[in-house]
Amino acid sequence: MSFIRDAAKVAATPFVAVSERLAFMSPKAMARAVSSVLTAAGWFCISLVLLWLPLGSNLRWVEFSIAGFVAMLLLLFALPFLIGGQNYSVHFEPDATADIRITTGEVFETTIVVENSSSRVEMPGQLESDFGEELLVIRVPLLGAFSTYRYPLRRANMKRGKYVLAWRSIRKDPLALVRREVPFGFEDEANQEKTVWVHPKIAKVGSPLRGIIKDLEGNPSAQLVDSDTSFHAIREYRAGDSSRHIHWASTAKIGKIGEFMVRQFQETRRSRVVLMLGAHMDEYAKTPSGQELNAEFELSVGALGSVGYQALRDGRTVTAVMGKPRTGQANNTGRGASKASLRELKSTSKFKLLDSLSEVQLSTKSSQRGLKEVSLRVGQTYHDVSLVVIFCGSTVTDQQLRVIRQNLPKGIGVLAVVSEPGGTPSMRTIDKMKVATITAIEQIGPAIARFQR
Repeated sequence: MSFIRDAAKVAATPFVAVSERLAFMSPKAMARAVSSVLTAAGWFCISLVLLWLPLGSNLRWVEFSIAGFVAMLLLLFALPFLIGGQNYSVHFEPDATADIRITTGEVFETTIVVENSSSRVEMPGQLESDFGEELLVIRVPLLGAFSTYRYPLRRANMKRGKYVLAWRSIRKDPLALVRREVPFGFEDEANQEKTVWVHPKIAKVGSPLRGIIKDLEGNPSAQLVDSDTSFHAIREYRAGDSSRHIHWASTAKIGKIGEFMVRQFQETRRSRVVLMLGAHMDEYAKTPSGQELNAEFELSVGALGSVGYQALRDGRTVTAVMGKPRTGQANNTGRGASKASLRELKSTSKFKLLDSLSEVQLSTKSSQRGLKEVSLRVGQTYHDVSLVVIFCGSTVTDQQLRVIRQNLPKGIGVLAVVSEPGGTPSMRTIDKMKVATITAIEQIGPAIARFQR
């Protein structure tokens, strides 16, 4: 008998807790709490109870009374499903912690393991998570203490992007009249998320890029500095100059006490590679009706990833940039353009660069900054650059490429890669700037090799 009393006491605990909580709620707060858990079907049942039940009773319409009474019974049946929580923990097989990285077009396959983290039986429940534009739903059956349920997940031909699996535990009745999102697992247990990175398809570039950077590295630039290896001129000493750069022979010729002459140098090129990605819709051909992705933009993203991956593999400093939308009314395209006009992608490692490229999208906003403004800021910010590679679509004209080249520093290597699926591969020169047209990702390697020659 004592066992039965204890079991009844445990079963009644959630109801007691809910009753105590409702006792301290104001009518307005109680109305908000009720409306937050009702679905469309639940509201329909409420309307049947409030309208048809009294209407049938007053007019003596038995059908209306029966419909209202049945709706009331269904609501009473559904309410207990809102009480309590679900102590689920979720992990993935075979890898439980690391992010998943695949390439566009590959098959994503994993097993989601749902475990009952408590020592008591858990009622059937439901887990939900956004997965791109899709809503994933896992209907978990009755789980015994510390039991597990495995759900295989397989998706083919995934598009480039970042997909985050962040689960929500849902309590609802079988008829979907009420629905409530409950805390996930125990309070001290973190809700484990899984990020799936779908990288753009890249191709092998190889040694030609390594040779290009090595040839350009060390060439003097037009930027004057106080310390480097390329001597430029002699100037008067200024406060803060290092005494080791004093040119004593020139100082002696002046013959004035307290006046010194110091050496001035030209800054030499380093191994920084700047990759510029056009993200304005006018820089690419329009997407044909029926196609979800812009083929030219996707090819440009993959080409940038190919070049950046190889440069980072060779130990070079890579900076990948694209424009940001304008936030104000001013359209400042001069040399004083703000650094806020640039979006610098993470490129400290090969995988971080590809992760960043998974998220970039072609902007349809008219306020999106194009390559002209991006090149202005690149030209005035990165003085240690040795190579700039521009990635754009087939709608960028030769005149626009000339303007972009003029905004960049002189004496550096500049290559424009024009993506044009269905076009003709080619290599031409515009004002000493090589312009390569590629129609497939596999052509980026040969284009780099031809640029070196």
